Amino acid sequence: MGIKIRRVIANALVFTKIKKIFGGQIRFFPCAGAAIINQHLRFFHAAEVFINYGYGATETTATVSCYRTDKYDLNTCGTIMPEVEVRFTDEDEILVKGKTIFKGYYKNPQATESILVDGWYKSGDKGYLSSGGDLIMTDRINDIFKTSVGKFISPQKVEMALLADPFIDQVVVLGDNRKYICALIVPSIEKLRTVWKIEGIDEYSSSDLLNHTQIVSFMEQRIEQCQKDFPPYEKVVKFKLLAEPFSIQNGELTHTLKIRRRLIEERYRDMVEEMYA
Repeated sequence: MGIKIRRVIANALVFTKIKKIFGGQIRFFPCAGAAIINQHLRFFHAAEVFINYGYGATETTATVSCYRTDKYDLNTCGTIMPEVEVRFTDEDEILVKGKTIFKGYYKNPQATESILVDGWYKSGDKGYLSSGGDLIMTDRINDIFKTSVGKFISPQKVEMALLADPFIDQVVVLGDNRKYICALIVPSIEKLRTVWKIEGIDEYSSSDLLNHTQIVSFMEQRIEQCQKDFPPYEKVVKFKLLAEPFSIQNGELTHTLKIRRRLIEERYRDMVEEMYA
């Protein structure tokens, strides 16, 4: 069966229904605030639901780069906006300059001076330009860590790979100055209960379910599949399953849903130390 025929069938059976859910007339969706899993991005574009994905910050009046409707690379954060300049430090930090850059933090000149240098906004993000000139953001500089064997780890890269799995809702990768990396994972308990027909499963508490040997083995296999193309030093070696999700209310996420990695590591210190015992 040719790809054109398969496309017609997929459109009739699946993609048209997806577009109807959004009203049937949707032209594009802006997406901002956090990174989107590449697998999800590709799915919606295949369904002809254009995701206008990009990169930016509050201090840059949002958009620094985004996809153009006539030109985009799904492996990037899109084309840099007109009248916006981007350059990189020797450490690959993304610097932004232009009319959209804020004037400073309200009544906080010290914070302003630390982040605005000669009109350039220091993003705190690491990145580079693709061969086509589009912006690629790799990770928060403060999140990048080095293992005790000298390997630099970009945790967001590993986390995004694991989050592509439908059974994983949240994940925090750790391993600063350790021999290998580990992860704290919040799985989709609802999906696990639906898929697994373990005797008496409905009577299991969430914690008991996540400690069940079959569930742990199942998640281990899925994690290994997610990172099968990673070099050994970038692979999660050990993990713990958590029943309680990370949230803004308990201080583990920022108001823009970014992970407070150091706080989480400290809060779950006993569990983390167990993974390195």
